[in-house]
Amino acid sequence: MVPADIVNEAGVTVVDVREYLDHDEWEVALDLLADLDTGW
Repeated sequence: MVPADIVNEAGVTVVDVREYLDHDEWEVALDLLADLDTGW
């Protein structure tokens, strides 16, 4: 799980990823989720 307060360089958050999942945009959500992996 990704902590809720993580933000990438483009300002993308977990909330943004969830919005894409709500619209069945799985590939975009996965790409954004991968960008959130900052080694936490």
